[in-house]
Amino acid sequence: MEQEEVDYSKLPLEERIVHKVWKARQGAYEELYKTFTNSPDENSECFQPFLRNPELLRKIVIDSNVVAQESGLNALLAFLEFGGTNACIKTRNAVVPSICEKGLSSSRAGTKQKSIDALLWYIELDTPNVVIELIIPSLSAKLPKLVSAATKALT
Repeated sequence: MEQEEVDYSKLPLEERIVHKVWKARQGAYEELYKTFTNSPDENSECFQPFLRNPELLRKIVIDSNVVAQESGLNALLAFLEFGGTNACIKTRNAVVPSICEKGLSSSRAGTKQKSIDALLWYIELDTPNVVIELIIPSLSAKLPKLVSAATKALT
């Protein structure tokens, strides 16, 4: 007997972002990407849930499924590109350490590159010193892979 594929797109977006099924999360991340890229300006309503609760973006960056994580990083890149300086400043403290922890040391080359791109967006939209200070604690991590990734990101 065939199992039916569940349609997660009917669930609210914020519920899908934290859903236990990775396909639901990935679908939400892809929808976020499209929403952010089609936003009229940086004051658009689509950015507001993430500006009020940056923890949602942090959860996207540290997704346990590598495929969904990469889609989430795409959404983060669009959020930063189209959300502007305000989006950067309000989310950097929650997101940058998570990018260092999970994104830079990923086994997927695309995820590593998107993590570095996100850090570069944070630097471009804000001052480099603040972002670098958020990366520095990763240099004293216990995992050599994480230290190496943080060093590479800083260079």
